[in-house]
Amino acid sequence: MVSRDEIRANDYNLNIPRYVDSSEKPESWDIYASMFGGIPVKEIEDLDTYWTAFPGLKYDLFSSIDGAYLKHELIQGLSDVNISKEESVLSEEIFFRLNGIPLMDVYEAYQILDNNWNKIAVDLEIIQTEGFEATKQVDPNMVIKKKDGKDQELQDGWAGHVFPFELVQAQLLSVKLSDLKADEERAAEIIVCYEEELDALLDE
Repeated sequence: MVSRDEIRANDYNLNIPRYVDSSEKPESWDIYASMFGGIPVKEIEDLDTYWTAFPGLKYDLFSSIDGAYLKHELIQGLSDVNISKEESVLSEEIFFRLNGIPLMDVYEAYQILDNNWNKIAVDLEIIQTEGFEATKQVDPNMVIKKKDGKDQELQDGWAGHVFPFELVQAQLLSVKLSDLKADEERAAEIIVCYEEELDALLDE
């Protein structure tokens, strides 16, 4: 449903993309919550309509997730982490924490850790060998592109040496990221309007 005021603000343009976003939201994963049985905070926030209608319900249903274990294990003790053995240490912790919880599939939780461990291990090794300053570095983002009919490796912007730009944007620049997405959506709307105007012109 769209209000009359919103239609009026759009100069009575009823082009559907102005009012409906048909693109699917990118799927995101809360690794800690998946590993230790918590519910991702983002999924709880998405139910804001219910929490507004029933004040206090969220606090009766949920308790906050304590991330102290992973923070101590992988961040505070970063220089002493035995990378080759750490996955086993975390696996044992998963099995211990989920033991006796029938609704949780402990092997599925372990699989999530295993699927992500190689990336985590590489990041840990980089920081241990190059120092924490490596987290602030960026590298040329090299891609294969066609040039003069041949595949060539060319630079296409920059990439984080350790941290993906997307992670930094989501965690530290969320407001600016939201504003940027709004600008991109507005730019797409302008292109649609421009094409509509061209289509409406007479051949003469």
